[in-house]
Amino acid sequence: MTNITTKAIEDLEKKKISYDISVEILKMIDELAKITDVTRAQILDAIIFQGVKIQVDYMIKTWKELVKDEKYKEKQEKIKKLVKDTEGFKKKWKL
Repeated sequence: MTNITTKAIEDLEKKKISYDISVEILKMIDELAKITDVTRAQILDAIIFQGVKIQVDYMIKTWKELVKDEKYKEKQEKIKKLVKDTEGFKKKWKL
């Protein structure tokens, strides 16, 4: 797996996608790109990459807490599998 934390994001292979985004958020991203003298795509790449890392950590932390919660006792095995699989994802992608 590519270690995208140590390789420049802009050097990675690209794939065009279609995505509807709020006009206001796009204005904010464009302003940030202008301030930092980079492209809109570079700002979006950085935001998405950091967002994936944050989301994965949040999911693992939340599911570990749910395993301890008696309200979710009947779902503990499923939650433990979610934690294990997500930790594997994190390791695979070197997040």
